Amino acid sequence: MSSGVAVNTSLAGAAQGSFINDLTNPSVGQWPQALAIKRISKIDVCSGDIIDSISITYEMTNGTEVVQRHGGEGGVPSLSVVLGAEEKIVAIYGRRLQNACAYGNSSIVQLTFIIADTNSSGPNASVRNPSINANYLQGHAAFPFELSWPLVAASSYTNQPENMPLSYLQGIAFARVFGQAT
Repeated sequence: MSSGVAVNTSLAGAAQGSFINDLTNPSVGQWPQALAIKRISKIDVCSGDIIDSISITYEMTNGTEVVQRHGGEGGVPSLSVVLGAEEKIVAIYGRRLQNACAYGNSSIVQLTFIIADTNSSGPNASVRNPSINANYLQGHAAFPFELSWPLVAASSYTNQPENMPLSYLQGIAFARVFGQAT
């Protein structure tokens, strides 16, 4: 049993559709029995008009990798970010539309990942910020959001409105675990 505490960031987007939580998924994070996720090693984003999906590759404590997709089947590969062994995602900034398009109540249209090298600090700290803008960001009012902390695992809502042929990412949050897992 784990002795740590898991805390989620706020949800960016809407809580509609099918929910998936990588941290508590028995085949991924295995929380609260253990913390099987060592780190996030890669992020792949598919987009078109909106951010359709985010696929996260987790490096597991047993040395294997597990890929979890959050969102639907649409879009095209738009951004691939490989994290170095000592890098962590410390924040995600983005923008979302609300009731502004055919995609339903909320759609994510911009993501920026703030990635820090944990071996560097101070004025020589190594930080990078890969970003993706979906097509609907242009000409639409988009609301900013921020998900911050060193992020360990994702949770999301995937939705397929009646008038849409494919499902897509409706909302996303990330978890951080404080304390040690045993």
